[in-house]
Amino acid sequence: MATLKPKTYAKPDKKSVSRVTVVKPVIGEERETYRELRNRAVEMFRAAADSRRRYDWEWLTRDLFRRGYQMSRYDPSSRTVILSSRSAVKLPINLMWAQMRVIKNQVTSFRPKWEVVPVGKDEDSTSNARYSNKLLDYYFDKLHIRKQIKEAVLQGLIYSVGGPFEIGYDPDADDGNGEVYIWLHDPFDFYVDPAATSLEEAEFCFKAVRRPLAAVKHNPLYKFYDLDFKGDMRVAESEYKQFLLQALKYQASVDQAEGEGVILKEMWKKERVTEENSEELAKELRKNGEDATKLREGEVLMRNITYLDFITDPLLVRLYRRNDYPFVLYQADLNPLEVYGESWAKHVIPMNRALNALESSIFQYNYKYAKGRIVVDKNSGVRIFGNEHGVIIEKNQGSEVSSLPLQPLPMSYQLQTENMRRYIEDIGGAHDISLGRIPTGVKSGVGIAELKQADSTNQDDLVDNLEDCLTLVAQKILRVI
Repeated sequence: MATLKPKTYAKPDKKSVSRVTVVKPVIGEERETYRELRNRAVEMFRAAADSRRRYDWEWLTRDLFRRGYQMSRYDPSSRTVILSSRSAVKLPINLMWAQMRVIKNQVTSFRPKWEVVPVGKDEDSTSNARYSNKLLDYYFDKLHIRKQIKEAVLQGLIYSVGGPFEIGYDPDADDGNGEVYIWLHDPFDFYVDPAATSLEEAEFCFKAVRRPLAAVKHNPLYKFYDLDFKGDMRVAESEYKQFLLQALKYQASVDQAEGEGVILKEMWKKERVTEENSEELAKELRKNGEDATKLREGEVLMRNITYLDFITDPLLVRLYRRNDYPFVLYQADLNPLEVYGESWAKHVIPMNRALNALESSIFQYNYKYAKGRIVVDKNSGVRIFGNEHGVIIEKNQGSEVSSLPLQPLPMSYQLQTENMRRYIEDIGGAHDISLGRIPTGVKSGVGIAELKQADSTNQDDLVDNLEDCLTLVAQKILRVI
């Protein structure tokens, strides 16, 4: 079978430029400038977080449903989510999870792998492409990209986006020899310019992740004017993700020194070169160890600001001569000119809820009503009564004890249950043949293979978007090396 492979184009090697410099104390006007940048970043983050709040709530409800908490509900009085209810018999049938598992396996079944193609026919380009291919194969296995791909696809089915992947270079890794890293972030922890139609066109983006307090305090790249501060009691920036971590994973807020952490926020913002600021930006680039030659008016640079909410000075302010973000989003569900789509799970959950209600009603009928109902005269002296088969009932002579005639369930129950299952398969995109069930009347191996191939075409968009995402990841890996 042919294997689909994202193609990455390689160019001859270029002279690498070190991006690591020693952080020097910031004093006077420069410190005030950095404070202004940090304050501006706080305002921009607040706008991005407020804009994303609606998606956070939807993501929470979908994730709870996927985890099996399908009868959960929101309590407005306590402003919290009740995971279960004992008021009636509830029978959740988590067909959505079965569909997600099938689709995830179908999307990754083509074994994605990077293939580097030279842009020219010269020997340098051919040799560079060959070595780049071997290098990408090495990082694919070393950094466990296969596992991250599966996680990103699962995120995309729930949230409409997966990741983002963050690609960078750590000079202190591998005993100081330096190494590439690829991290897959939670969509809850990543915020994009609300006015952007794509990540590439966004003017800024944020990453807000929880980090150990000791790791932040002892990072040589961060500058502190006062180390006398404690960690943050929160476990996530998004209140809905914090609920997931605390309620589902039983991850309570800790106050022990060894368990403290902080929400570290990192902003990446586009900085454009103008006639007025070109000299100042060139000076800052040289200070950060970047190439500052031949700055063009209108050229896009990338500014990085790392800060904590409760410290007025930023921990790190850097300017890079690059025009792209170190992040790559996997957009599983596309809405034209929007970063976030509607997600696959959003359209499957309503049918699964209806199926749960029908199956719960059928189960309640079989478990309680089908055992029979007894009619007893008042003051009949009945001593023993239980809803169990074979129970002997004692009564006064002359009183009557009889059972009510049972009425069968309407046939519409079974019909609607079958309809809901068919709707889930049609909208979800995984039918009997993909779930391991052979349709009635199909017996030949060729017929089964054709049906399976036809069913897998429902996932073509997911596969194409994954290929585009991995291509961008590979290009960024080769750029940072």
